[in-house]
Amino acid sequence: MKNIVLVFVIAFAFSTTAMANDIAFYIGPFNPGWYGDEQFKDVDTIIALTGNLFKDIQQFDDTQLGEFGAWVDENTNDGEMDIIWLNGTIPSVLYQFPNVNPDGSRAEEWLDNGNMIINVGDWFAYMSYEGGSRSADNGGAGAGNILDLSDGIIVSADGTQLTVTPTGKEYLPSLPNTVETDRPVVLSAVVAPWEVAAIFASTGGTDGPGEAQADPVVLHNTVTGGYLVIVNQDSGSGWLADRGLTCAEFIGNWVKNVIGLGDPSAAGDPNPDDEATDVPRDVTLSWTPGEFAAPTNGHKVYFGQNFNDVNDATGAVAQDANSYTPAQRLDFDKIYYWRVDEVNAPPTSQIEFKGEVWSFTTEPVGYPIAGENITATASSTDQEGMGPENTINGSGLDVNDLHSIVETDMWLSGDEPNGAWIEYELDKVRKLHQMWVWNSNGMIESILGFGLKDVT
Repeated sequence: MKNIVLVFVIAFAFSTTAMANDIAFYIGPFNPGWYGDEQFKDVDTIIALTGNLFKDIQQFDDTQLGEFGAWVDENTNDGEMDIIWLNGTIPSVLYQFPNVNPDGSRAEEWLDNGNMIINVGDWFAYMSYEGGSRSADNGGAGAGNILDLSDGIIVSADGTQLTVTPTGKEYLPSLPNTVETDRPVVLSAVVAPWEVAAIFASTGGTDGPGEAQADPVVLHNTVTGGYLVIVNQDSGSGWLADRGLTCAEFIGNWVKNVIGLGDPSAAGDPNPDDEATDVPRDVTLSWTPGEFAAPTNGHKVYFGQNFNDVNDATGAVAQDANSYTPAQRLDFDKIYYWRVDEVNAPPTSQIEFKGEVWSFTTEPVGYPIAGENITATASSTDQEGMGPENTINGSGLDVNDLHSIVETDMWLSGDEPNGAWIEYELDKVRKLHQMWVWNSNGMIESILGFGLKDVT
Protein backbone atom coordinates (compact mmCIF):
# COMPACT_ATOMS: atom_id res chain seq x y z
CA MET A 1 0.00 0.00 0.00
CA LYS A 2 1.24 3.48 -0.79
CA ASN A 3 2.04 5.63 2.20
CA ILE A 4 0.66 9.13 2.63
CA VAL A 5 2.74 11.97 4.00
CA LEU A 6 0.37 14.12 6.00
CA VAL A 7 1.88 17.55 5.51
CA PHE A 8 0.11 20.06 7.73
CA VAL A 9 1.23 23.64 7.95
CA ILE A 10 0.72 23.62 11.68
CA ALA A 11 2.28 26.75 13.09
CA PHE A 12 0.66 27.02 16.48
CA ALA A 13 0.47 30.15 18.56
CA PHE A 14 -1.52 30.25 21.74
CA SER A 15 -2.50 33.43 23.37
CA THR A 16 -2.09 32.20 27.07
CA THR A 17 -0.72 28.78 19.84
CA ALA A 18 11.32 4.46 -29.24
CA MET A 19 10.89 4.43 -31.32
CA ALA A 20 12.00 7.89 -32.24
CA ASN A 21 8.85 9.57 -33.61
CA ASP A 22 6.37 11.66 -31.63
CA ILE A 23 2.75 12.66 -32.25
CA ALA A 24 0.48 15.33 -30.76
CA PHE A 25 -3.28 15.70 -31.19
CA TYR A 26 -5.05 19.07 -31.04
CA ILE A 27 -8.41 18.32 -29.40
CA GLY A 28 -9.60 21.88 -28.87
CA PRO A 29 -12.91 23.23 -30.15
CA PHE A 30 -13.90 22.18 -33.67
CA ASN A 31 -16.05 23.92 -36.25
CA PRO A 32 -19.57 22.56 -35.63
CA GLY A 33 -20.78 20.52 -38.58
CA TRP A 34 -17.26 19.71 -39.69
CA TYR A 35 -16.38 17.66 -36.66
CA GLY A 36 -18.03 16.65 -33.41
CA ASP A 37 -17.20 14.96 -30.17
CA GLU A 38 -16.31 11.98 -32.36
CA GLN A 39 -12.85 13.53 -32.46
CA PHE A 40 -12.14 12.04 -29.03
CA LYS A 41 -13.16 8.55 -30.17
CA ASP A 42 -11.08 9.02 -33.32
CA VAL A 43 -8.01 10.03 -31.35
CA ASP A 44 -8.47 7.02 -29.08
CA THR A 45 -8.67 4.79 -32.17
CA ILE A 46 -5.49 6.23 -33.67
CA ILE A 47 -3.60 5.77 -30.41
CA ALA A 48 -4.93 2.25 -29.87
CA LEU A 49 -3.96 1.10 -33.37
CA THR A 50 -0.69 2.99 -33.95
CA GLY A 51 0.47 4.24 -30.56
CA ASN A 52 3.22 1.61 -30.41
CA LEU A 53 4.93 3.38 -33.32
CA PHE A 54 5.56 6.54 -31.29
CA LYS A 55 7.88 7.41 -28.45
CA ASP A 56 5.76 10.29 -27.16
CA ILE A 57 1.99 10.79 -27.54
CA GLN A 58 0.36 14.02 -26.37
CA GLN A 59 -3.11 15.59 -26.49
CA PHE A 60 -3.65 19.34 -26.11
CA ASP A 61 -6.80 21.40 -25.79
CA ASP A 62 -7.28 25.15 -25.41
CA THR A 63 -6.35 25.08 -21.73
CA GLN A 64 -2.91 23.77 -22.72
CA LEU A 65 -1.88 26.03 -25.57
CA GLY A 66 1.31 27.08 -23.81
CA GLU A 67 2.28 23.45 -23.30
CA PHE A 68 1.35 22.70 -26.92
CA GLY A 69 3.62 25.49 -28.17
CA ALA A 70 6.48 24.25 -25.98
CA TRP A 71 6.02 20.70 -27.29
CA VAL A 72 6.10 21.94 -30.89
CA ASP A 73 9.25 23.99 -30.25
CA GLU A 74 10.96 21.02 -28.63
CA ASN A 75 10.13 18.66 -31.48
CA THR A 76 10.35 20.92 -34.53
CA ASN A 77 14.03 20.38 -35.27
CA ASP A 78 14.92 17.28 -33.28
CA GLY A 79 16.00 15.17 -36.25
CA GLU A 80 12.77 13.15 -36.25
CA MET A 81 9.72 13.18 -38.50
CA ASP A 82 7.04 14.02 -35.91
CA ILE A 83 3.29 14.44 -36.48
CA ILE A 84 0.64 16.99 -35.47
CA TRP A 85 -3.01 15.92 -35.93
CA LEU A 86 -5.57 18.71 -36.33
CA ASN A 87 -9.35 18.50 -36.07
CA GLY A 88 -9.96 20.97 -38.91
CA THR A 89 -9.19 24.09 -36.90
CA ILE A 90 -5.76 25.58 -36.24
CA PRO A 91 -4.89 27.07 -32.83
CA SER A 92 -3.09 30.37 -32.56
CA VAL A 93 0.07 28.75 -31.19
CA LEU A 94 0.54 27.21 -34.65
CA TYR A 95 -0.74 30.08 -36.81
CA GLN A 96 -2.05 33.35 -35.38
CA PHE A 97 -5.39 34.38 -36.86
CA PRO A 98 -6.25 36.32 -38.96
CA ASN A 99 -2.99 35.80 -40.89
CA VAL A 100 -1.04 37.80 -38.28
CA ASN A 101 2.15 35.87 -39.00
CA PRO A 102 1.97 34.88 -42.68
CA ASP A 103 5.64 33.86 -42.63
CA GLY A 104 7.60 32.04 -39.98
CA SER A 105 4.69 30.62 -38.00
CA ARG A 106 5.16 27.53 -35.87
CA ALA A 107 3.15 25.55 -38.44
CA GLU A 108 5.43 26.67 -41.27
CA GLU A 109 8.58 25.98 -39.25
CA TRP A 110 7.19 22.58 -38.34
CA LEU A 111 6.87 21.60 -41.99
CA ASP A 112 10.12 23.31 -42.98
CA ASN A 113 11.93 21.00 -40.57
CA GLY A 114 10.68 17.79 -42.13
CA ASN A 115 7.62 17.07 -40.00
CA MET A 116 4.01 16.18 -40.83
CA ILE A 117 0.57 17.72 -40.27
CA ILE A 118 -2.58 15.62 -40.67
CA ASN A 119 -5.74 17.71 -41.03
CA VAL A 120 -9.19 16.15 -40.68
CA GLY A 121 -12.45 18.07 -41.05
CA ASP A 122 -12.62 21.71 -42.09
CA TRP A 123 -10.32 23.53 -44.57
CA PHE A 124 -6.70 23.36 -43.38
CA ALA A 125 -5.63 26.59 -41.62
CA TYR A 126 -8.81 28.42 -42.71
CA MET A 127 -10.01 29.31 -39.23
CA SER A 128 -9.90 28.66 -35.50
CA TYR A 129 -12.58 27.98 -32.93
CA GLU A 130 -10.19 28.76 -30.11
CA GLY A 131 -12.01 29.37 -26.85
CA GLY A 132 -15.24 27.96 -28.27
CA SER A 133 -16.15 30.70 -30.73
CA ARG A 134 -15.17 31.29 -34.32
CA SER A 135 -12.15 33.51 -34.81
CA ALA A 136 -11.53 36.02 -37.56
CA ASP A 137 -10.82 33.74 -40.52
CA ASN A 138 -7.48 33.24 -42.19
CA GLY A 139 -9.36 32.17 -45.30
CA GLY A 140 -7.56 30.34 -48.05
CA ALA A 141 -4.49 32.45 -47.35
CA GLY A 142 -3.83 30.41 -44.22
CA ALA A 143 -2.85 27.27 -46.12
CA GLY A 144 -1.18 29.32 -48.85
CA ASN A 145 1.03 31.17 -46.38
CA ILE A 146 2.05 28.09 -44.41
CA LEU A 147 2.89 26.11 -47.56
CA ASP A 148 4.18 29.04 -49.63
CA LEU A 149 1.74 28.04 -52.36
CA SER A 150 -1.19 29.89 -53.89
CA ASP A 151 -4.32 30.50 -51.85
CA GLY A 152 -6.10 28.24 -54.34
CA ILE A 153 -4.33 25.09 -53.10
CA ILE A 154 -7.67 24.16 -51.48
CA VAL A 155 -11.02 25.12 -52.98
CA SER A 156 -14.61 25.32 -51.84
CA ALA A 157 -16.46 22.59 -53.74
CA ASP A 158 -19.36 21.33 -51.65
CA GLY A 159 -20.46 17.75 -52.18
CA THR A 160 -17.70 16.81 -54.63
CA GLN A 161 -17.66 13.05 -55.24
CA LEU A 162 -14.24 11.43 -55.57
CA THR A 163 -13.34 7.88 -56.54
CA VAL A 164 -10.92 5.91 -54.41
CA THR A 165 -7.67 5.18 -56.24
CA PRO A 166 -5.65 1.94 -56.28
CA THR A 167 -3.33 3.56 -53.75
CA GLY A 168 -6.29 4.35 -51.55
CA LYS A 169 -7.54 0.77 -51.70
CA GLU A 170 -4.09 -0.54 -50.83
CA TYR A 171 -3.28 1.71 -47.88
CA LEU A 172 -6.71 2.85 -46.62
CA PRO A 173 -8.84 -0.28 -46.95
CA SER A 174 -11.69 1.15 -44.86
CA LEU A 175 -12.50 3.72 -47.57
CA PRO A 176 -15.63 3.01 -49.65
CA ASN A 177 -15.35 3.13 -53.43
CA THR A 178 -16.58 6.73 -53.48
CA VAL A 179 -15.92 9.45 -50.94
CA GLU A 180 -17.22 13.00 -50.59
CA THR A 181 -15.29 16.20 -49.99
CA ASP A 182 -16.32 19.82 -49.56
CA ARG A 183 -12.77 21.22 -49.58
CA PRO A 184 -10.58 19.20 -51.96
CA VAL A 185 -6.96 19.91 -52.80
CA VAL A 186 -6.44 21.38 -56.28
CA LEU A 187 -3.62 19.27 -57.66
CA SER A 188 -2.58 21.76 -60.36
CA ALA A 189 -1.75 24.25 -57.58
CA VAL A 190 0.84 21.88 -56.12
CA VAL A 191 4.08 23.25 -57.57
CA ALA A 192 7.78 22.90 -56.75
CA PRO A 193 9.19 22.34 -54.26
CA TRP A 194 5.94 20.62 -53.31
CA GLU A 195 4.82 17.39 -54.95
CA VAL A 196 1.82 15.11 -54.70
CA ALA A 197 3.19 12.11 -52.81
CA ALA A 198 0.03 9.99 -52.66
CA ILE A 199 -3.54 10.25 -53.91
CA PHE A 200 -6.07 8.10 -52.10
CA ALA A 201 -9.19 9.48 -53.82
CA SER A 202 -9.41 11.71 -56.89
CA THR A 203 -11.79 13.13 -59.46
CA GLY A 204 -11.10 10.34 -61.92
CA GLY A 205 -10.03 7.63 -59.49
CA THR A 206 -6.41 7.41 -60.69
CA ASP A 207 -3.07 8.00 -59.03
CA GLY A 208 -1.46 9.64 -62.02
CA PRO A 209 -1.06 13.19 -63.35
CA GLY A 210 -3.97 15.01 -64.89
CA GLU A 211 -6.33 14.55 -61.95
CA ALA A 212 -8.07 17.74 -60.89
CA GLN A 213 -8.86 17.33 -57.21
CA ALA A 214 -8.05 14.89 -54.41
CA ASP A 215 -8.95 14.04 -50.79
CA PRO A 216 -7.47 12.14 -48.97
CA VAL A 217 -4.12 13.22 -50.35
CA VAL A 218 -0.50 13.67 -49.24
CA LEU A 219 1.62 16.68 -50.23
CA HIS A 220 5.39 16.54 -49.77
CA ASN A 221 7.99 19.29 -49.82
CA THR A 222 10.98 17.82 -51.67
CA VAL A 223 13.35 20.40 -50.18
CA THR A 224 12.36 20.48 -46.51
CA GLY A 225 10.90 16.98 -46.26
CA GLY A 226 7.66 18.24 -44.72
CA TYR A 227 4.29 16.55 -45.31
CA LEU A 228 0.73 17.92 -45.31
CA VAL A 229 -1.95 15.25 -45.22
CA ILE A 230 -5.59 16.07 -45.95
CA VAL A 231 -8.17 13.53 -44.77
CA ASN A 232 -11.89 14.03 -45.46
CA GLN A 233 -12.31 17.83 -45.42
CA ASP A 234 -16.05 17.44 -45.41
CA SER A 235 -19.04 18.42 -43.29
CA GLY A 236 -22.25 16.73 -42.30
CA SER A 237 -23.31 13.57 -44.10
CA GLY A 238 -20.09 13.39 -46.11
CA TRP A 239 -17.99 12.27 -43.15
CA LEU A 240 -16.16 9.01 -43.46
CA ALA A 241 -17.70 6.24 -41.40
CA ASP A 242 -14.64 6.16 -39.12
CA ARG A 243 -12.17 9.01 -39.54
CA GLY A 244 -10.04 7.64 -36.72
CA LEU A 245 -9.67 4.28 -38.43
CA THR A 246 -8.76 5.95 -41.73
CA CYS A 247 -6.08 8.05 -40.03
CA ALA A 248 -4.76 4.99 -38.22
CA GLU A 249 -4.57 3.10 -41.52
CA PHE A 250 -2.72 6.00 -43.07
CA ILE A 251 -0.15 6.07 -40.26
CA GLY A 252 0.18 2.31 -39.86
CA ASN A 253 0.18 1.44 -43.57
CA TRP A 254 1.43 4.40 -45.59
CA VAL A 255 3.60 6.40 -43.18
CA LYS A 256 5.19 3.36 -41.58
CA ASN A 257 5.88 1.49 -44.81
CA VAL A 258 6.48 4.27 -47.33
CA ILE A 259 8.26 6.93 -45.26
CA GLY A 260 9.37 4.79 -42.36
CA LEU A 261 8.29 5.31 -38.78
CA GLY A 262 10.63 4.17 -36.10
CA ASP A 263 12.55 0.92 -36.55
CA PRO A 264 10.34 -2.18 -36.89
CA SER A 265 13.30 -4.32 -35.89
CA ALA A 266 13.74 -2.58 -32.54
CA ALA A 267 11.79 -2.94 -29.32
CA GLY A 268 9.24 -0.17 -28.82
CA ASP A 269 6.22 1.04 -26.85
CA PRO A 270 7.84 0.71 -23.38
CA ASN A 271 5.68 0.10 -20.33
CA PRO A 272 6.14 2.07 -18.13
CA ASP A 273 6.49 4.94 -20.57
CA ASP A 274 9.88 6.52 -21.03
CA GLU A 275 10.50 9.06 -18.24
CA ALA A 276 7.38 7.90 -16.36
CA THR A 277 7.12 8.84 -12.69
CA ASP A 278 5.36 7.32 -9.68
CA VAL A 279 6.08 3.78 -10.91
CA PRO A 280 5.31 0.98 -8.39
CA ARG A 281 8.36 -0.68 -6.85
CA ASP A 282 7.14 -4.13 -7.94
CA VAL A 283 6.77 -3.10 -11.59
CA THR A 284 7.03 -5.57 -14.46
CA LEU A 285 8.60 -4.02 -17.54
CA SER A 286 7.15 -4.82 -20.95
CA TRP A 287 7.52 -3.69 -24.55
CA THR A 288 6.38 -4.33 -28.10
CA PRO A 289 8.88 -6.78 -29.61
CA GLY A 290 10.69 -6.11 -32.86
CA GLU A 291 9.35 -7.83 -35.96
CA PHE A 292 12.25 -10.29 -36.19
CA ALA A 293 12.82 -11.21 -32.54
CA ALA A 294 13.42 -14.90 -31.92
CA PRO A 295 10.80 -16.78 -29.84
CA THR A 296 13.56 -18.12 -27.55
CA ASN A 297 16.00 -15.72 -25.90
CA GLY A 298 14.88 -13.11 -28.41
CA HIS A 299 15.31 -10.18 -26.03
CA LYS A 300 18.32 -8.93 -24.07
CA VAL A 301 17.33 -6.68 -21.19
CA TYR A 302 19.74 -4.24 -19.57
CA PHE A 303 18.50 -2.72 -16.31
CA GLY A 304 19.93 -0.64 -13.50
CA GLN A 305 20.38 2.75 -11.85
CA ASN A 306 23.49 3.66 -13.84
CA PHE A 307 22.79 5.13 -17.28
CA ASN A 308 26.27 4.35 -18.60
CA ASP A 309 26.03 0.68 -17.64
CA VAL A 310 22.73 0.32 -19.48
CA ASN A 311 23.85 2.40 -22.45
CA ASP A 312 27.11 0.42 -22.72
CA ALA A 313 25.24 -2.90 -22.56
CA THR A 314 26.53 -4.20 -19.25
CA GLY A 315 24.84 -7.17 -17.57
CA ALA A 316 22.23 -8.43 -20.03
CA VAL A 317 19.38 -10.74 -19.03
CA ALA A 318 18.05 -12.95 -21.84
CA GLN A 319 14.28 -13.20 -22.07
CA ASP A 320 11.82 -15.28 -24.06
CA ALA A 321 8.81 -13.12 -23.25
CA ASN A 322 8.60 -9.41 -24.03
CA SER A 323 8.49 -8.60 -20.32
CA TYR A 324 10.94 -8.47 -17.43
CA THR A 325 10.45 -8.35 -13.68
CA PRO A 326 13.45 -7.08 -11.67
CA ALA A 327 14.84 -9.66 -9.25
CA GLN A 328 14.26 -7.46 -6.20
CA ARG A 329 11.71 -4.86 -5.20
CA LEU A 330 13.00 -1.46 -6.35
CA ASP A 331 13.91 1.43 -4.06
CA PHE A 332 11.63 4.35 -3.36
CA ASP A 333 12.00 7.54 -5.41
CA LYS A 334 14.88 6.37 -7.62
CA ILE A 335 15.56 6.70 -11.36
CA TYR A 336 16.05 3.40 -13.18
CA TYR A 337 17.28 2.90 -16.74
CA TRP A 338 16.50 0.03 -19.06
CA ARG A 339 17.06 -1.04 -22.62
CA VAL A 340 15.97 -3.99 -24.75
CA ASP A 341 18.07 -5.33 -27.62
CA GLU A 342 16.19 -7.63 -29.98
CA VAL A 343 17.91 -10.81 -31.20
CA ASN A 344 17.05 -12.06 -34.66
CA ALA A 345 15.50 -15.48 -35.17
CA PRO A 346 17.60 -18.29 -36.75
CA PRO A 347 19.42 -18.72 -39.03
CA THR A 348 20.75 -15.18 -38.41
CA SER A 349 20.43 -15.27 -34.62
CA GLN A 350 23.64 -13.32 -34.10
CA ILE A 351 22.10 -10.13 -35.45
CA GLU A 352 21.01 -7.81 -32.65
CA PHE A 353 18.97 -4.63 -32.96
CA LYS A 354 20.02 -2.13 -30.31
CA GLY A 355 17.20 -0.50 -28.40
CA GLU A 356 16.84 2.96 -26.91
CA VAL A 357 17.66 3.63 -23.28
CA TRP A 358 14.41 4.27 -21.40
CA SER A 359 13.99 5.49 -17.84
CA PHE A 360 11.40 5.81 -15.10
CA THR A 361 11.22 7.03 -11.51
CA THR A 362 9.75 4.87 -8.76
CA GLU A 363 7.05 5.96 -6.37
CA PRO A 364 8.05 8.13 -3.41
CA VAL A 365 7.80 6.85 0.13
CA GLY A 366 4.73 9.00 0.69
CA TYR A 367 2.40 11.50 -0.94
CA PRO A 368 1.42 14.85 0.61
CA ILE A 369 -2.27 15.17 1.37
CA ALA A 370 -3.56 18.36 -0.16
CA GLY A 371 -5.23 20.85 2.15
CA GLU A 372 -8.52 20.62 0.28
CA ASN A 373 -8.75 16.97 1.41
CA ILE A 374 -8.55 17.92 5.09
CA THR A 375 -10.95 19.76 7.38
CA ALA A 376 -9.38 21.56 10.35
CA THR A 377 -11.49 22.41 13.42
CA ALA A 378 -10.21 24.09 16.60
CA SER A 379 -11.47 24.80 20.08
CA SER A 380 -11.37 28.53 19.34
CA THR A 381 -9.75 31.29 17.30
CA ASP A 382 -8.57 34.47 18.96
CA GLN A 383 -8.16 36.76 15.95
CA GLU A 384 -9.67 36.99 12.47
CA GLY A 385 -7.41 35.51 9.80
CA MET A 386 -5.62 33.27 12.30
CA GLY A 387 -7.98 30.29 12.19
CA PRO A 388 -7.14 26.56 12.11
CA GLU A 389 -7.33 26.53 8.28
CA ASN A 390 -3.89 28.16 8.29
CA THR A 391 -2.47 24.87 9.51
CA ILE A 392 -3.38 23.02 6.31
CA ASN A 393 -3.47 25.60 3.51
CA GLY A 394 0.27 26.19 3.09
CA SER A 395 0.32 29.56 4.82
CA GLY A 396 3.85 30.67 5.63
CA LEU A 397 5.72 27.79 4.00
CA ASP A 398 8.45 28.34 1.46
CA VAL A 399 9.80 25.88 -1.12
CA ASN A 400 12.12 24.37 1.50
CA ASP A 401 9.25 23.80 3.96
CA LEU A 402 10.54 26.55 6.26
CA HIS A 403 7.91 28.67 7.98
CA SER A 404 7.54 32.43 8.15
CA ILE A 405 7.36 34.47 11.38
CA VAL A 406 4.19 36.29 10.29
CA GLU A 407 1.48 35.75 12.90
CA THR A 408 -1.35 35.66 10.35
CA ASP A 409 0.26 32.60 8.77
CA MET A 410 -0.62 30.66 11.93
CA TRP A 411 -3.48 29.52 14.11
CA LEU A 412 -4.03 31.53 17.31
CA SER A 413 -6.38 30.02 19.85
CA GLY A 414 -8.45 31.93 22.36
CA ASP A 415 -7.91 31.72 26.08
CA GLU A 416 -8.58 28.07 26.94
CA PRO A 417 -8.40 27.34 30.69
CA ASN A 418 -8.81 23.62 30.08
CA GLY A 419 -6.41 23.48 27.15
CA ALA A 420 -6.85 24.23 23.48
CA TRP A 421 -7.43 21.54 20.87
CA ILE A 422 -7.32 21.16 17.09
CA GLU A 423 -8.83 18.32 15.07
CA TYR A 424 -8.20 17.12 11.51
CA GLU A 425 -10.73 15.15 9.49
CA LEU A 426 -9.42 13.46 6.34
CA ASP A 427 -11.53 12.88 3.25
CA LYS A 428 -11.15 9.09 3.51
CA VAL A 429 -9.24 6.37 5.31
CA ARG A 430 -5.54 6.80 4.60
CA LYS A 431 -2.34 5.07 5.66
CA LEU A 432 -0.18 7.77 7.20
CA HIS A 433 3.58 7.78 6.93
CA GLN A 434 4.47 11.10 8.57
CA MET A 435 2.81 14.14 10.08
CA TRP A 436 4.84 17.32 10.06
CA VAL A 437 4.07 20.03 12.61
CA TRP A 438 5.44 23.58 12.78
CA ASN A 439 4.98 25.16 16.17
CA SER A 440 4.56 28.86 16.92
CA ASN A 441 7.15 30.83 14.99
CA GLY A 442 6.38 34.48 15.75
CA MET A 443 8.99 37.20 15.97
CA ILE A 444 8.85 37.26 19.78
CA GLU A 445 8.28 33.54 20.29
CA SER A 446 11.71 33.03 21.86
CA ILE A 447 10.83 35.67 24.48
CA LEU A 448 7.20 34.94 25.37
CA GLY A 449 6.83 31.30 24.34
CA PHE A 450 3.26 31.21 23.05
CA GLY A 451 3.76 27.87 21.31
CA LEU A 452 2.48 24.44 22.28
CA LYS A 453 4.38 22.80 25.13
CA ASP A 454 2.46 19.89 26.62
CA VAL A 455 0.57 18.08 23.87
CA THR A 456 -1.56 14.94 23.86
